[in-house]
Amino acid sequence: MYRWYLIFFVVSIAGLAAIIYLDSRPDDTDEDLAQPSSNPQHHESFGQTSETYFDFHSDIDVSSQESIEFRIGEIEQRLSEIDARSRGAIPFYGELVLLYQQLGRQDGAAEASRHIAMIADDAEDWWRAGLFNHQWAQRLTDQSGRDFYLNRSAEAFEEAIILSDNPSLYTDFSITLISLGDENRAVQMLQDTISDNPDYYRAFLYLGMIYYESDKKDESIAYINRSIEMANTDEELEIIHSLIAGTSIEI
Repeated sequence: MYRWYLIFFVVSIAGLAAIIYLDSRPDDTDEDLAQPSSNPQHHESFGQTSETYFDFHSDIDVSSQESIEFRIGEIEQRLSEIDARSRGAIPFYGELVLLYQQLGRQDGAAEASRHIAMIADDAEDWWRAGLFNHQWAQRLTDQSGRDFYLNRSAEAFEEAIILSDNPSLYTDFSITLISLGDENRAVQMLQDTISDNPDYYRAFLYLGMIYYESDKKDESIAYINRSIEMANTDEELEIIHSLIAGTSIEI
């Protein structure tokens, strides 16, 4: 199981990249917690009022847990006063994602991401919710709590793959499936990803790691070697070698 925690570390890198997405959508998110963007597309009215998101936004001390928690309370109160299912609510949820991340509360970030996804129905929003739920599940020691968040993760990934065929999405989903004990589906998903994306190194790497855990050493080495061949950057090679270092595999 420890090795799967290492693999999930790789997934978390993808998660960090996905969070940048919050800043790349000018109509949905807050670009900076302390310095609101001047982009006019952000200034969307809420309900029957003329209030905008930035009329409500204020500077906060992100180094203070008390300040962050107070701000979260403000946002949640405001969401209870507006139509929390409207697109106008998305910037508030976007800020909650960032604030909960600052607190190390992936469960809160996951729920806020899930709300964004339910409104926007965008694959990357569902994907982010899946990643956060999985990250939080890995921190829990009680099995019921882990299962709850892993299933929430799987549900989010299921929604995401309806909307996207991004191979990184499928490889990330495969880790949640492994954590849920559904190795057969994880293997099939990775094999399908390889079939559709024969140059994608992560699918080979993850499948190789699954085979290693299943004591299929020859298949494992073959797939991991293939992932090394497919790696395009030093960073990708470093990820591969860091995973191998946690095993007895000799490449």
